[in-house]
Amino acid sequence: MAGVSYVGFYLDEESIGSASEEPYAITYSRSSVANGPHALSAVVMNVNGNINRDARSIEFMVPPQILEPFYSEVIRPEVSVQGTARLPAAAQVQLYLNDEAVGTPIVTQSNGTFSTTLVLPEEGEYTLSADATYEFGTTPKSTPRAFGLHFTTPVVHWIRPATNATLTEATLLEVRVSDQVDVTQIELFVDDQLLTTWAQQSETDYYTYLWDIAGLDNGRHELKVRATNEYGKVAELTRSVVVQAFVPQITAPVNGASTNQAQITVEGLAYQGVAVQVYANGIAQGERVVANAQGHFSVPVVLPAEGNYSITADAQTPNGTSDLSVPVEVRFALPVPRAAFVTPANNAVLSASTMIEVSAADALGIDRVEFYADEHLLGTVTQAPYAYAWPVELDDNGTHTLMARVYNTSGKQVSVVRQVQVDVPEPVPPVPPTPYTGVVQSVTPAVSYGDVPVEIAGHAVNRASGQPAAHTPLKLVLTVKGFERQINVVTDAQGNFTYEFVPQESDAGVYGVTAVHPDESGVNSQGSFDIRRVRFAYSGYSLTAARNYASQVNVRATVSSDTTGLRWVIRAEDQPSGSLPNGIRIDTGSGIDIAAGGSADVGFTFTADDSAGESGTVILAALADDSGTRVRARLQLNYRLIAAASGLYPEQTYIETGVQQDSSVTEQLVIGNRGLVSATNVQVALVDEQGNPAPQWVFVAGSTALGDVAVGEYATVEIVAQPDATITDGMYRFNLLIRSDNDAGGTVPVAVAVVQSGQGGMRFQVEDIYTGTLGEGGQPVAGVGGVRIKLQNEVVLSEQYMLVTDDAGMALIEELPPGVYSYRASVANHMDVSGRLRIRPGVTGSQYIFMDYQLVSIEFSVTETTIQDIYDVILEATFNTQVPAPVVLLEPLSINIAGMQAGEVRTGELTLTNYGLIEAQEVNFQPAQSDAQFRYEFFADIPDTLPPKTRIVIPYRVTALGGSVQGRSAAVQTQGTTALGLQNFVAASTAEAASAADCTSYTYPFYVDYQYECINGQWVKSGNGGYFIYLQGQSCKPTSVNWSTSGSGGGGGGWINGGWSGATATPMAPACTPNAQQGVCTPGGGSLPPGLGGSGSSMGGAGSLGTPR
Repeated sequence: MAGVSYVGFYLDEESIGSASEEPYAITYSRSSVANGPHALSAVVMNVNGNINRDARSIEFMVPPQILEPFYSEVIRPEVSVQGTARLPAAAQVQLYLNDEAVGTPIVTQSNGTFSTTLVLPEEGEYTLSADATYEFGTTPKSTPRAFGLHFTTPVVHWIRPATNATLTEATLLEVRVSDQVDVTQIELFVDDQLLTTWAQQSETDYYTYLWDIAGLDNGRHELKVRATNEYGKVAELTRSVVVQAFVPQITAPVNGASTNQAQITVEGLAYQGVAVQVYANGIAQGERVVANAQGHFSVPVVLPAEGNYSITADAQTPNGTSDLSVPVEVRFALPVPRAAFVTPANNAVLSASTMIEVSAADALGIDRVEFYADEHLLGTVTQAPYAYAWPVELDDNGTHTLMARVYNTSGKQVSVVRQVQVDVPEPVPPVPPTPYTGVVQSVTPAVSYGDVPVEIAGHAVNRASGQPAAHTPLKLVLTVKGFERQINVVTDAQGNFTYEFVPQESDAGVYGVTAVHPDESGVNSQGSFDIRRVRFAYSGYSLTAARNYASQVNVRATVSSDTTGLRWVIRAEDQPSGSLPNGIRIDTGSGIDIAAGGSADVGFTFTADDSAGESGTVILAALADDSGTRVRARLQLNYRLIAAASGLYPEQTYIETGVQQDSSVTEQLVIGNRGLVSATNVQVALVDEQGNPAPQWVFVAGSTALGDVAVGEYATVEIVAQPDATITDGMYRFNLLIRSDNDAGGTVPVAVAVVQSGQGGMRFQVEDIYTGTLGEGGQPVAGVGGVRIKLQNEVVLSEQYMLVTDDAGMALIEELPPGVYSYRASVANHMDVSGRLRIRPGVTGSQYIFMDYQLVSIEFSVTETTIQDIYDVILEATFNTQVPAPVVLLEPLSINIAGMQAGEVRTGELTLTNYGLIEAQEVNFQPAQSDAQFRYEFFADIPDTLPPKTRIVIPYRVTALGGSVQGRSAAVQTQGTTALGLQNFVAASTAEAASAADCTSYTYPFYVDYQYECINGQWVKSGNGGYFIYLQGQSCKPTSVNWSTSGSGGGGGGWINGGWSGATATPMAPACTPNAQQGVCTPGGGSLPPGLGGSGSSMGGAGSLGTPR
């Protein structure tokens, strides 16, 4: 086109482009142009400006476009079809399946879109195309879209048991079945026999079945899982296992046991319903017995003669007999009785008639004991105590051989002999009577309940004239249960006296009263009075209760005399307001009877209705039938009302652990209920942070259904992590959901660090009795600063580390190789603490340490007395009374009994005092126990609680029995390590003083144990005591050493693992890192350099549900 300068193109009079050079053409996209006829024109302009126009009619007929199905494969026959057709709207779209029209035409929407659902007839390959019909015509078919319908097959995985596993008892089978479509049926077969069917798909794809293998032949069996989905597709997976009849396990007697009885009982475990045969040395014993529902069996076996026996058992099922169990070796030997002289001591000098006594014991029982003097039978005793009174006279003076021959019920015997010297002195003339004596005229009141003084009145009388003796001293003797209390009184001008006896807290029982000359003894009682005590375990109780719900409260009562109808009552006159509180009902019952010296719970039920206040105080009084309206005790009940509900809580607020690939770790979580009703149908579930089920490698072991958890009870959940090599390193976080039908429960975060080869760390928190009190600036003390903590790897002893706590008692160490470590913490004025902990890879753990404060220091000293070869051992205590803890001491700490002769009696008094600022609870007095050398007697009722600044008097009496005192240090079981440390200290110190061959030492402790709650809620067990000490000889060594004591810490609600072990805190192994810094490593477990401890000055406290005070 010569001379053309411009060509413009128009569609329906709208410009669609232009061209100014050859070729005069444009590319035009028609995607937005509606189907149908259109006018297309071209305007040509030459170089001279002349214009020429050319027009013609065209028609667009573009086929519809199918947008869905998008993928080339579908798994369900119902296929969604979506697409779009060119405008104008309301076109009729016809679909073609494999080039055949399918369904009715579809009318397009206003925007040209269309959709429908096709149902494919069968699996296979398909094409889908479409055309559109308008008023002006029909488009060609669209390009076919190819796709296929292929049904999925279920995927089956065996979880347990493992391939070729050997099964000996009922086994939990577990499989996982998954599919993209619904699985409608899962069948479980054993050897092609149907075991069970699951018809409904579980939410987690996991299926379990408890397989009872009873009745199956021993040998290999094939387990098979067949899964069918909604389209009939079937998948099968087999697993081969070996069934072996359960070999019984004998649990009693234990291997290596000895028996002195011909008949023994063989007990053990087998499988429920199997027939068990027991053998002794290969000989069947009796008939087979059937194991019960728990698999337990018990068979009596009679051993024919003394000797060694091998006990075995086998189990018989319908399929065969198991192998014999592991043999249990038992020795049968009839016992020989054991006997020892109690009195008199060997080479004892007897000056009067003497009781000959032996202690005899035998497992079969003692038949008789024959007593001989110089081979002459004195007498025979058939019942304990095995004692015979041997009368000796002046004519018997000389050396004699005593023998006791002891027979058991099987006829075996043993003899014990003892040499004695009889030295009966010539009769002593009678003691002349005293010039005057005393007479008790009146004792009022005759019965006291410990709340009023007892007045004793009497006079002194001249023996010769019978007239009153004025201004003369008398000895007033009070006797109770064999104990005497002597009081000096002086008569007035008329010869009369009065004395007011004020009962102490520990005084109880019937007291005999005698007034005598100071040199007089052995006078019969001239009067008496009875102190009748009722002692309750506590005087205050804090109760959290639900409205309209009866709460039972029991208070332990101990009585000194027979008490009838003991009960609690609520009276208006006892209340602070003078009236009974609204809405509170106390049901106390008719009362209980308690025999003298007995204890029992005296209870009541507390109920509050809707009109009762949210909190308040009620005072209850204890009355008894035998004391009328006299109040025996009062109880302050502080109550708080809440709605009745269960109260699930985890003992750990989170779980953090670590594990390497292809290893496993198990963590436990204890769930308790501190509500007022049971939590029903408790369930747990482990999910990820998005709420989806946790992956297969981390799971809850066992059932996730925990059942009901009663009030005060617990349930345990185990979480297992078993990552394989496909699990990458990282911190994986989950949530353990805890729910029940009547409790919303909560969530416990679970963090699992998965590392191929990682290190871990540990964060320490150290506290003591001052933690929680107010320190400098009025701020609460957060912990103990300056504590040196030494860590040592228990496998690689050279791996040792040192860290020091900050002012808040915190210390952190990281980058530690995984493993088990020992630690030891030390700081000034505290007892060292040692324990063990585990470092897990990728995890920083937490370790709580409670440091016992040194409350008491003891000085041990030995001094010579004025009597040759007799020494006094003195224990002196130094302590601080202004501490937030009970400081309980038994005084005196040492009672010297060296030089006592046979029959000699010494009496005295112990005082039990709480010098501290906190009440001691669960007080338990452990008196010294009598032995062959000395008889110890104590008289006191010790209360369960000891308030601050309280003192109790404990009378005691020691009688020398005449036995030869051998070097020994008796020990007692004590609560906490304070008393144990003191016990070891005194024993070691006394042994050091008696290290010479001709010096004999003997110690026997008496102790008091108690516990208390610190300000921070920490419970501490502690104790203290004193000693009866005998130190006598020619070369005993005077000495003086010091010792400090505290208590033994425990966690709130339970005792701390790895708590203080006092003087026996675990030392570090004697291995040091080469070139260790000075003071960092102390070979041999020596004490580390001390730091500074925390301090405080104030205290506070809080109550809790059902808490006695």
